[in-house]
Amino acid sequence: TALHLSCGLGHVEIIRLLLDHRDIELDMPDNNGLLAIDIIHENYQSEVTDLFNDKEEELSSKLRL
Repeated sequence: TALHLSCGLGHVEIIRLLLDHRDIELDMPDNNGLLAIDIIHENYQSEVTDLFNDKEEELSSKLRL
């Protein structure tokens, strides 16, 4: 997906834009079975990891409401 590709290339602004989309699916694996967050961890993109953690917290809090 665009998110996976952006994570692999470290395009922080594009990742930020994609994460802000209301229909983003964080749990969709790529053809290798990797999630976008897995790709981030492989590439040590700490700023991007923080973005994902923030988005996951936001989604979790909405589910609790």
